[in-house]
Amino acid sequence: MKGLRFSRRALLFSAAASAGQLLRRGFARAGGLSSTRAASSTRQSTVGLIPRHVLFGGADRSIVRLSPDGRRIAFLAPIAGVLNLWVAGVRHPAKARSLTRVSDRDLGPWIVWLPNNRYVVFFPDQGGDENWQAHRVDVDAGEILALSPGPRVKAYVQQTSHHFPDELLIAHNQRDPRYSDIFRVNVVTGQAILLETNDRFASMFTDPQIRVRYGIRQSDDGATEYLQRGPGVEWEVFVRIDMADAMSTRGIEFSDLLDGFPRPGHRRHRRRGSEERVAAGARPR
Repeated sequence: MKGLRFSRRALLFSAAASAGQLLRRGFARAGGLSSTRAASSTRQSTVGLIPRHVLFGGADRSIVRLSPDGRRIAFLAPIAGVLNLWVAGVRHPAKARSLTRVSDRDLGPWIVWLPNNRYVVFFPDQGGDENWQAHRVDVDAGEILALSPGPRVKAYVQQTSHHFPDELLIAHNQRDPRYSDIFRVNVVTGQAILLETNDRFASMFTDPQIRVRYGIRQSDDGATEYLQRGPGVEWEVFVRIDMADAMSTRGIEFSDLLDGFPRPGHRRHRRRGSEERVAAGARPR
């Protein structure tokens, strides 16, 4: 194919024409974008913002707990914007009635039914300090009773058991803010008896016979250790969970067999992603 020759004047003229076309196209495109943005802005201005309470407000009902007999539910729901404790029959949740009337601070996110189906344990704090104090309420009579001391004492339910329907174990740190002692509490009268003084463990592990079985601590290398009392009443390591497994492995519960003592092959349950049994003959570390 034969090449075409251009004179310098023709070449400059052609380049100038091409540049003009490009500029016209650019201005036209910019004008179109401006029009599109203006139209989009107009549409957005006509749509209202989502109210903040829809995005950040609490649920209408939360922490729903079924009673042991399956007849009633307890849950948290707001009264004038503050979460309180409510109870309802499972067949008539719309007829729920409030058991508390706190107005300054939401109740803590824990609800515990007693095995007798009459009492529910809940946790208020004072002024938002998150030192949760255990209280129980009589679901039928509405009577409320404190089960742990306050203020500036943090408590939690350590254990409930169907063997002791009117009792439970409560842990709190009144004696030493660093450690929680274990108390056996009668929920009817509120009487508390010291069961275990804890002077070293992050937490303790108990069984359905409401006995302390293990102390739990973290080692310097990040492992979790379960200790039990040996023949000399000294604490000895029963099992050690390395740091790599510590986040997904924990004790669940003792088998409630043979008067609370596990049968062979069911010494205790552990969970490593899923539940598994640890043989009774496993050698302690």
